[in-house]
Amino acid sequence: MSIDVTAVIQAAIPTGVGLGGFLWGIHTYRQGQNLKRKDILFSLIDEFDKSKKMDLAKKILDGFSYARMDGDIWVGWYNKTSLDVILRYHQKFIFDWDKVPGEHEGKLHNFLQEYFEIDWPKGAKAEQINNGRTIRLASAGKSAVFNLNGTGTGAEILLEPPAYPFALVVEKEKGILKLYTPGNITDAKEQEIRDSFSVLLDFFGKLGYLMNRGLVKREELQYFEYYINKAKDDAAVQKFADYYNFDLYKDLLRNL
Repeated sequence: MSIDVTAVIQAAIPTGVGLGGFLWGIHTYRQGQNLKRKDILFSLIDEFDKSKKMDLAKKILDGFSYARMDGDIWVGWYNKTSLDVILRYHQKFIFDWDKVPGEHEGKLHNFLQEYFEIDWPKGAKAEQINNGRTIRLASAGKSAVFNLNGTGTGAEILLEPPAYPFALVVEKEKGILKLYTPGNITDAKEQEIRDSFSVLLDFFGKLGYLMNRGLVKREELQYFEYYINKAKDDAAVQKFADYYNFDLYKDLLRNL
């Protein structure tokens, strides 16, 4: 039996060319992916270095201090040691709706005394009426009524004798209605710092998202690790991330 060598060579050449083209395609694809990652990485570095919005948070993490007037003197208040106050939850917790009357009744009394400067609620008995949508506190012809709104996201307060209108924010957490004062961040510099940390944590969250999708590699994030670790090691920053659900940022920390 004889073999047609010419036919074998003719058949092999297209196969070899096809394999070579396939391997070259893989090589070209990988080069393209590497270039794409570099473009993304350089863009991230440029954003991180030039963002004025992130600059304040980075400086405070580095130990810089900004002064404010306290009476007649300037004091260094806006700094890392004050972050637990500056980055506090913007609403003050008052009481759980379902724990009045009961365990949180004292918190309700304290709130009325503090915010409305009235003493009569102390010792007054609270009750729920209107199918649990109203809490009423009364004593000697005076009363305070808390009415949930239709969506359960707020509660109006009506006082007798009348006082200025006031409403509380209602948030449902794990099935429990929690009442808070409205936002209490009134200091402009505090708000600026809070905004800066929000932008910084959002940026870190973007890094985590891109890493999870394979668009940047873990080792390529080394450029940002200094401030990632600074933020991670600060308890006030971590609480801030928990308060306001910076979930992508927390995913980044879990995957580093």
